[in-house]
Amino acid sequence: MFSAPTIGGIVEGTKYYISSIIDNQNFKISDTLISVTATATEAISELITVSSTSGFQVNQPIRFVGNTFGGIIAETTYYVLVVNDGTTFTVSQVPGGGALTLTSATGVMTVNTCAAPRSVTSDSGAMPGTSTAKKTT
Repeated sequence: MFSAPTIGGIVEGTKYYISSIIDNQNFKISDTLISVTATATEAISELITVSSTSGFQVNQPIRFVGNTFGGIIAETTYYVLVVNDGTTFTVSQVPGGGALTLTSATGVMTVNTCAAPRSVTSDSGAMPGTSTAKKTT
């Protein structure tokens, strides 16, 4: 959350999510969280099957929660590598990295990522912000 003074059309006290990291000082934000259910992972193709990949974008941070399977570690930030189709995708451990090696497995886990980045107006300056979650590397 950002507090006053805010710039670029950011609303004070609104919860935002980091939708992509550009570099060590710049990032894109979203005000919407996408939450879907994963049901399978595949070895060799490294595909993760979910209820829908609608809204997924390459290099978006993505986290898996609950009882994970297939070699995915819960509460770890991964990055969308490739959206294969409407229900499968791959992840990497760093933006643009290689596909995470998975094992074939089934189960149910929650997958969280952000919707498309929010448009902000051009502006410059600094504004205070706080995180509502611990940083996971």
